[in-house]
Amino acid sequence: MSASKRVNITIPEDILEMAKKYATEKNYTLSAFIKRALEKAMSDSVFRVEDDVYNQVVEHARSINMQSQDFLRQVLEDALSANKVTISCSKETQDTYYKMFAFDDVSDAGFEPYFKKAMAQYLQEQVINKLKED
Repeated sequence: MSASKRVNITIPEDILEMAKKYATEKNYTLSAFIKRALEKAMSDSVFRVEDDVYNQVVEHARSINMQSQDFLRQVLEDALSANKVTISCSKETQDTYYKMFAFDDVSDAGFEPYFKKAMAQYLQEQVINKLKED
């Protein structure tokens, strides 16, 4: 069991009022709600980016109806994956790709069978076209 430590924090009045309202709606005590919120905040990864980069991320995520944190998570996962495929595509295709991941239950692993099927179909059409040329 972890040791607990008393910490005093100052919460702006408007934030405190919102917290009280939300806690009441969810049948939490205010202290339980604040504790859960702090635990959640401490479990999230936090990093700093320049304002212009942040604004670009938010704007792009908004343009494809995606939360900026979900968009960033997907971009980072794509960038750090050991087994990845990178293709150049239209802006429309890229936006569609990121829109897919706006849903909680969509993942690269879940999408992969559809991608394989599309690649196989493309390959089959290329072979057929090549045979027609010969």
